[in-house]
Amino acid sequence: MSFGIMFSIKATTDVLIQTLSIHTAIQSNITGSGDVLYVEVFTKSDGYNGFETDPKAWTKVAASKLKSNGRGTFSRIPPENFAGIYVKANSMQSFYVTDTANPTIIYTTDDKKKSSVLLSDKNSQIELFVGSGINSYPFGDPNPGRLFDGLFHFAPVAR
Repeated sequence: MSFGIMFSIKATTDVLIQTLSIHTAIQSNITGSGDVLYVEVFTKSDGYNGFETDPKAWTKVAASKLKSNGRGTFSRIPPENFAGIYVKANSMQSFYVTDTANPTIIYTTDDKKKSSVLLSDKNSQIELFVGSGINSYPFGDPNPGRLFDGLFHFAPVAR
């Protein structure tokens, strides 16, 4: 658990990322059940390596209040608060998802290299790569070998 996670995807076909669902913690010493979190999502083209502490390299695409559904359940960022992101086929796009106030973002720890493909969707349209936890807000203190624990809501884009 941390303030955020950075990770990259590679699209194998043109896609539009419409929003994300994320896994957040509810702990009585941090937030109460059903608490509202303040989440931001940033993106940049290509990989994130070397840009973990460089806010100028990133573009904010979401800033939203988000009611946390707690551990074991994803919390969806409202699509109206998320600027759609077009990712061209064979292109890499990086994301940074962060809670602006508390370390509530849940990820999975893995010892794979940052460049390893973690998984792809059932139609192999998006490949997800191992990322880094970010231990301080807004940008800083990266911790590699972390896996995004969430969902992409996307649609293929016809050429």
